[in-house]
Amino acid sequence: MDTLYICYFTLGLATATFAVCSLHFFLQPNITSLKRMSAFTLALFSLMCVKDFIGYYFLYAFSDLSTIHIISVLDIPFIVTNCYFVCREMLQPGWLQAKRLFLHISAFIAIALPYMVYPCPATLYLLYGVAICYVVVAIILVAVLRSRFIRLLDNELSDNIANIKRLNATLALYSIYFLIGIPTYLLQGQWANIAWYAASSVIWMVLTVLIENHNVPDEVVSDINESIRPCDERPADSCADLSDKLTLLFEEKKLHRNPKLTLSDVAAEIGTNRTYISSFLNNELNVTFIEYVNRYRMEDAVTLLRESSNTHDTIAHIVGYGSPSTFYRVFKKTFGCTPNEFLDKKQD
Repeated sequence: MDTLYICYFTLGLATATFAVCSLHFFLQPNITSLKRMSAFTLALFSLMCVKDFIGYYFLYAFSDLSTIHIISVLDIPFIVTNCYFVCREMLQPGWLQAKRLFLHISAFIAIALPYMVYPCPATLYLLYGVAICYVVVAIILVAVLRSRFIRLLDNELSDNIANIKRLNATLALYSIYFLIGIPTYLLQGQWANIAWYAASSVIWMVLTVLIENHNVPDEVVSDINESIRPCDERPADSCADLSDKLTLLFEEKKLHRNPKLTLSDVAAEIGTNRTYISSFLNNELNVTFIEYVNRYRMEDAVTLLRESSNTHDTIAHIVGYGSPSTFYRVFKKTFGCTPNEFLDKKQD
């Protein structure tokens, strides 16, 4: 009985967490599609918890554990599809559509409803199998989209470490959520449910903060939804002219020293289209925007290391890095050593 009370407590905690986080998103004046989907998902999870509470209260009194298992099966379609759609909308803004969500959920419900009417182990195993396959395919698609999304960030922002860290943390938490959820539904025990409700509360509190701070630049959204025109569609001398203009900006004006520099800023300075510059960097120089900027930041840093008495952290900020740790990481990747080791080698 004590275990049941603990289960009630964690279930109530999860219900309150989902409801509060859902209201947090719903009450925002300019809610994005990602936050709207998150709010809808959390509201749905909250209702699932209410359903579970009613089920536990009435059915445990009669030790009807099989019925509890049956009413819990319907949770699976909503958990796996809604979480996937939130991840997909993070990586591909504008992809979310009600019709798509309905089609994904319907495929699961078509299997779950027959099991609820006539419980059959084969139907249950089929549902679990489809859910696991769906999660595996979703993880693969999300991994592919993540790589594309990060490359688009690299082509637009000169410092995207914070964005990537938030994105990686969000996707990691969703993966943990799935890994905890699958054995929970397979085991269907009180302690498994307690672990599920407690973990869900913590995970979704953190996810709410991460989603709240997930901002995708308009330029990246534009790149996601439209193709970039290749540089060779321009006049033959256009690329050479652009190269000279970029060199002038970064060598003489030291545009790379702006820690918040974006591709749009460079395009505005030159007076051309940002997609043209991105195409030039990708196709002609075979680098992303962030790689191009880092090249100049590293050259600038080496000069300051040799000719100034500034500390390494100060130099990191001067050349355009918002975080010294990012500077050290890029320096190590570029030269294969730390700034101190680099200076020692030059002196030798």
